[in-house]
Amino acid sequence: MSRFEEIEKAHEKHFELMQEVVFLASSRAAKATGLWAANKLGLHGTAAEVYATEALEAFLSQPDYTKFIEKVREDLNAKGVKVSSHRIDATLREETIKAKEKIMNG
Repeated sequence: MSRFEEIEKAHEKHFELMQEVVFLASSRAAKATGLWAANKLGLHGTAAEVYATEALEAFLSQPDYTKFIEKVREDLNAKGVKVSSHRIDATLREETIKAKEKIMNG
């Protein structure tokens, strides 16, 4: 294998690892945001976990996370908890940063 091929393989491996980090961090952030919303809905324990899992499934069902944000916003608004899509998006972004840091730092 030539030096160029070795470098190319290393870059491909790095790209694969970074894609995995992005997926894991995004999934963890969606679950954490789901738990945040569950808390606002007054859900605790198993009920909160179930809600967070449903929210995560909405997140994973579409490459674009807008469906997830709309699901959470609609659920909150239906229970009289007024939270904007921007607040949910900000929470998701904050949780993504935390998740990435946790993954990268072991």
